[in-house]
Amino acid sequence: METPFADDLEAISRIEAIPRILEVVCRTTGLGFAAVARVTENRWIACAVRDEIAFGLQPGGELLVETTICSEVRDSGLPVAIDHAAGDEAFCNHPTPKVYGFQSYISVPIFRPDGRFFGTLCALDPKPARLNTLETVGMFKLFADLIAFHLDTQERLKLGEAALQAERHNAQLREQFIAVLGHDLRNPLNAIAGGAKVLLKTPLSEQATPVVEMIQSSAVRMAGLIDNVMDFARGRFGGGLSLVRTVDPPDGPVPPRMTLILDRGPYMVESESALMREHGTGLLVTKNSGGPMTAAKLTAARDLGVQVVMVARPALPPDSTVVATVPETMCWLGAEDGKPG
Repeated sequence: METPFADDLEAISRIEAIPRILEVVCRTTGLGFAAVARVTENRWIACAVRDEIAFGLQPGGELLVETTICSEVRDSGLPVAIDHAAGDEAFCNHPTPKVYGFQSYISVPIFRPDGRFFGTLCALDPKPARLNTLETVGMFKLFADLIAFHLDTQERLKLGEAALQAERHNAQLREQFIAVLGHDLRNPLNAIAGGAKVLLKTPLSEQATPVVEMIQSSAVRMAGLIDNVMDFARGRFGGGLSLVRTVDPPDGPVPPRMTLILDRGPYMVESESALMREHGTGLLVTKNSGGPMTAAKLTAARDLGVQVVMVARPALPPDSTVVATVPETMCWLGAEDGKPG
């Protein structure tokens, strides 16, 4: 079936009230067949069916639209109610009751709130029935309006979800752009700030000194602006980009947005500074190793103005022995083994 009509079938199937509506229609009128039909200029398609007379039509089934009275309802936009086709002046010679073998019939148009015609709520039976009353026609109109309301609500939700999904995608692209932009701006800015710092440590003329100081202060101010942009990006982008350095590879997979470096110290301040500049490091998280082998990163972080979070070493267990040198360690080991040191 063509996609537009498949969507209509799905939309009707999602309306939980439809089976109950068709049941009420049949019980109230005494008719044995009721349906919600999608009706176009060229197609009549059953979207939902209640069949107690073995009419033989299932959801998705079709009738030739030119053989239906629903096509006339579509053209006129008015309901049709027939109590007894054989005794009705307008329909006694109409071919449709004879083709489908019914005497009583009712069909009410379903219009969406914006005026678009969807189809009909219709019912029929081989036996005559009293249908052409204000109460019965009014009930069918009320049910038709209810179906139209549900269809419109579904359409609005679908459009809203599509717009929301598109906006989320656009927002993600914006946030990625901000994160990358902040990273790319920080590298040359750190170079400018570092260059100004070096120049200030060298002899300068009276005219050059204030210029270099202005360059350094401007770089600091720009760094603050970039930090604010990066903070925004991290908050919106889910934590930003992470650089992790470790001696041994992790057991599991590397999480998304994480760059893993496998390396072992000792490290130099120059190489640590270059690494932080390359990756636009704004926050350093490190353990307190208690030794000088990895202290270079702290010096580099201080020089670049990178914030540092130091994870404290755990407290020693009670009655622990602390040794400071290798000979003291060997002596302690010998004492533990019962041998002289």
